[in-house]
Amino acid sequence: LFPYTTLFRSLAVFISRLARDLHENPAIFPPSGHNLWTLAEILDYIDYAERDFLRRTGILKSDITVPVLPGNTILFNKPAAVMDIERISFNYKRLRRVTTWDLEREDPGWRVRPNGTPRAYHEDHLPATQFEFDHIPAPGGSYRMFCDSLPAEHTTNLAELIAVNDCWEPYIRWEVIALALGKDGDNQDVARSAYAHQRYLLGVALALRLVNGENIATLPGA
Repeated sequence: LFPYTTLFRSLAVFISRLARDLHENPAIFPPSGHNLWTLAEILDYIDYAERDFLRRTGILKSDITVPVLPGNTILFNKPAAVMDIERISFNYKRLRRVTTWDLEREDPGWRVRPNGTPRAYHEDHLPATQFEFDHIPAPGGSYRMFCDSLPAEHTTNLAELIAVNDCWEPYIRWEVIALALGKDGDNQDVARSAYAHQRYLLGVALALRLVNGENIATLPGA
């Protein structure tokens, strides 16, 4: 959804830069000169920052079509690559997003009679990995989901690529620095952590401006 092409940064280069930013010597996790952060900890911070950036900005989307077998199942697990549902349709008919309260107000026994034409879906009062339709046609069909992509968790294989394109990499790095310096311990630096988080929010604002055409002056961190 954004006109960049193949500029990516490897996880190894990304982590090496992080180590230098955090004054680790040598520039790896671990071992390091002070052992303030472990590799597993830094990978967790990267995973969080990538997901948060993609969720806030929507710069990376998935378009997924999933077949639904005949039957009366209305509760589904989200595909593995899905974070937040933006739009969903069933048999090419757009469904509205509602709450369970909306469904029960219209028909308190809606789950008892699952067969029918779907009109809505909901995600509330469910695990984050699930969603539910109000009805499903007895013959089945397919649903199509346009959603924020959920990147895979990083492993210690540093040949992996970070989940965002190279032009957004500095902002992911700012948020990882904010998380690393914000944790309790001898290495805590609250002021620098807050500064890094504000730089991250400016990157979020820039991405929203470029992708959605929003007024950057009204966005967080602007």
